[in-house]
Amino acid sequence: MLIQEDQLRYSFVEIINKFEKEIRSFKAGCITYEMLESIEVDTLSEYGVVSVLSALGKIKLINQLKAEIEVWDHLIVKKVLKSLEESSYGFRVSIGQDKNIIIVSIPPITQEARENLVKTLSKLTEGYKVQLRQVRTNLIARIDSMDKVSEDEQRRTKDKIHSLFKEYEKEIDNLFERKKKEILSI
Repeated sequence: MLIQEDQLRYSFVEIINKFEKEIRSFKAGCITYEMLESIEVDTLSEYGVVSVLSALGKIKLINQLKAEIEVWDHLIVKKVLKSLEESSYGFRVSIGQDKNIIIVSIPPITQEARENLVKTLSKLTEGYKVQLRQVRTNLIARIDSMDKVSEDEQRRTKDKIHSLFKEYEKEIDNLFERKKKEILSI
């Protein structure tokens, strides 16, 4: 084969990994660790950097609609609270009895909102499929541009590229269906 299979897979796997990460944090009407961990908190005056929530405290999921965050530094509790309130997730936040504990909840979403989320997820999925197609097209163009290579070898490599493309396209479809089921069933 003109290009090693692991090199071919790498380009496709990169896209799959980005898609998985993006849909994990996709707001599905329940709180996930991924939603909380990456929320940025302005800690420039305290630590000299903007920090992510997972670096500032312990995140504990209580149920699908509620989480608890134990902030390790009591001086930044208000900043964490503000970042959670200003996030795009629509969190309801309050301070627990222990002043360094923040209670985070998310309101349940309506069936209509769930259906809109699925539509958005569908568009997102199609965007990632387009990226897979672009990788396939670029790899095939690379094969076509190779000189002094037999047509049989080019054909075998193109067939392998197409086979891998179909495999990863199916994987994106499976990830979409699982997330869709999760969104509609919560």
